[in-house]
Amino acid sequence: MKIFISHSSKDKIIIESFVENILVQGCKLSEESIFCTSIEGIDIETGKDFREYIRNRLLNSDYAFLMISENYLDSQVCLNEMGACWALDSIKVLPYLINNLNFESMGTLMGVRQGAKIDNSAKLDELYEMFTGQNGKKGSLARWNKHKNDFLESLRLFVSTENAKPYPDPEVYFKQFLIPNVNINHLMLCAHPTLMDCKKVFKEEYYGQAFQNYCKVFEKLVEELSEPMYPRYKYFEVNSMTVYELLDKKQGTGGLIEMALKGFFNYDVIFYEVNIRENRNSGKRITYRYFTYVNDRWVFLWAPWRL
Repeated sequence: MKIFISHSSKDKIIIESFVENILVQGCKLSEESIFCTSIEGIDIETGKDFREYIRNRLLNSDYAFLMISENYLDSQVCLNEMGACWALDSIKVLPYLINNLNFESMGTLMGVRQGAKIDNSAKLDELYEMFTGQNGKKGSLARWNKHKNDFLESLRLFVSTENAKPYPDPEVYFKQFLIPNVNINHLMLCAHPTLMDCKKVFKEEYYGQAFQNYCKVFEKLVEELSEPMYPRYKYFEVNSMTVYELLDKKQGTGGLIEMALKGFFNYDVIFYEVNIRENRNSGKRITYRYFTYVNDRWVFLWAPWRL
């Protein structure tokens, strides 16, 4: 039995808990039978062409879980995966709604199949009965209920945290670079990546070296006092790119794309390029490549391809 999980990387916390508590611990499925791009160990192998790899995994799957959230519906990659699932008669599609989405959000095509809300305890019980019946590994109901409740609790915590602390608007953060007499050196030092920040961005085998290199980079970066940008520079623009867009070569510089293709980054990272200009149409600009938001703070990853 092979399972393909189509989801948004922004919902990684929910998906990790679902895989661990519901599928692996609860339904007794092996990690080898599950493909999920956000979870290390069952994600895309380093160096593989991600489009071909995902296509092959989907073609060889028995089930496709569509973990549909607002983030999912905003992702072209996710919608492409959803469309691919509809095209395959050989795969059973199991759509689940996350957070406050209703069934109308799933679209007209989704109406021909049964969907469920991911926090519906009875529907999770049905999933348990189906999978444990197929694999002959039905265990203690008390243990299943414990793992199910652990998942539902993690889901409640995630939703409450998301509602209390929404993802910040990058434009609000970058406006401070154009405040009169702002200390640019101080802003950059506050954006110094920590070891745990690097662990969020880079794969396990690379994050330690990345942190050491950034410690050296930031020493040089703030040796000289930077002049305030305003009033000469009055405008800025922010461009974002996901790792999936880098892999698809739709965004990013050549060096960043090459690092993504070689498997240096975790798949849920979003990079931000900031261009600060003298006027809206000016070719003159100061460019910062790249910022990202991890661990509830903005971090500056100066030219990661030079690491």
